[in-house]
Amino acid sequence: MAPETTQDIPQDLVVQATDLAQWVGRTQIKGETSYRKCCESLAVFQGLRREIKKHFTEVKRPITRAKNEILKMEKAALAEVEPSETRLQQMILGWEEKQHAAREVAAREALEQGTPLVLPPASRPAGQHTRVVKHAVVSDPVAFVRAIREGIVPTDVLAAPKVLEAMTVQMNRLLSAQGDLFDLPGVTVESTKIPIAR
Repeated sequence: MAPETTQDIPQDLVVQATDLAQWVGRTQIKGETSYRKCCESLAVFQGLRREIKKHFTEVKRPITRAKNEILKMEKAALAEVEPSETRLQQMILGWEEKQHAAREVAAREALEQGTPLVLPPASRPAGQHTRVVKHAVVSDPVAFVRAIREGIVPTDVLAAPKVLEAMTVQMNRLLSAQGDLFDLPGVTVESTKIPIAR
């Protein structure tokens, strides 16, 4: 039977790390000997780091497995709902856009003919509205890279891990903060309409 994995770091690793940390806190490189000792100590710390990561990989394994199972169940449940929801959203948006276009044509014709404009009121079920979500899209990568090089793009946009995904998140935050003033070279603002029903 395998030994039980606990969340605590093994005591020998704790003692070794503590002893070395105390030594590191009071040491300085003054010559070749102390330089070599620091290099050896660094190798020990890096080994300790690997051991600690290995330990917590084991601790996290059942949690990760459970999380993956839950995500798989969630994905399966959403797969039953999302196609119909998407189709309904597309149909509603199509209908609303068609009605809006017809109203614009009627208004233009009334204006051209000098006749009074009589439009039936737009009808929408109670609690339903259309949310417009704006998101930044790099539409001209060359201009965007040039803007990065010239320092126009804020550094926090570039500083996040998984830069391309994170850049979009950061740009969308910037877009949210700046609204209509948002302007980055090589980036256009696109809108996605999402019907919301309560």
